Amino acid sequence: MANVKFSQFSATTLSSTGFIVGYDSVLNDNIRFTLAQLETAMTLNNISGTLTSSKGGMLTGGTIGQALLKNSSTNYDSSWTTLTASNVSGVATTRDVLRYISTTDTSAVTGSTSLTLIRSQLIPAGTFQTGDIITIRHRLRKTGTAGLMTAGIYVNTISSLTGASQLGIYTSSGITNPYVQMKREFFIKTATNTESVWTNTSLPIDDVTTTQAAVATNINWAIDQYIIFTSQAGAAGDSIIQSGFIIELL
Repeated sequence: MANVKFSQFSATTLSSTGFIVGYDSVLNDNIRFTLAQLETAMTLNNISGTLTSSKGGMLTGGTIGQALLKNSSTNYDSSWTTLTASNVSGVATTRDVLRYISTTDTSAVTGSTSLTLIRSQLIPAGTFQTGDIITIRHRLRKTGTAGLMTAGIYVNTISSLTGASQLGIYTSSGITNPYVQMKREFFIKTATNTESVWTNTSLPIDDVTTTQAAVATNINWAIDQYIIFTSQAGAAGDSIIQSGFIIELL
């Protein structure tokens, strides 16, 4: 069927059979719609648009990934729009599925019992915002049975432990344990309060009931921040690697 422009609309009414809205030169016949069909076509195409029956009556224009969005409460006032969380409730955006991950083993830390930065991840300025909830998981593996191992999570504006704020630690329960994983969730309450479970007591996870108050860490997410993962061996004879990590916006 040929395109039918709204400028071709006729005011002619054919009782209950429909409305003549144009003439199709291919079918050599009038194009007729019921009132309900006509209103639907006008809604989909905007009164100044073009009705193309082969395309399902979509408004011309737009680009890949866009959708028709009402501009106002006025009938037929719509346009092609890129959907975001700001203009349509419940639409997934890049922030909604934001995740930093690695499953690549780091180089081994051997012959040391010092607190060691084993890996860090840059969080660019503005990535996390007030109202966000962040989950971080940190996994270590150990070779040797000379001592315990401790996993730690820190934050800093540079990739360094100098001046870093501790966000959590977990120490293995036995020297023969070759594996440690810890999890922490952080609620960004305000620009100066990223809330979490206590940060200086060994815990594998933060799904706990406690008499200790939540900790408010002042992290300025409006500037670049580094999430820093650490390891610490209890004996120099052991070797530790980070097996991987997850930093995820819930």
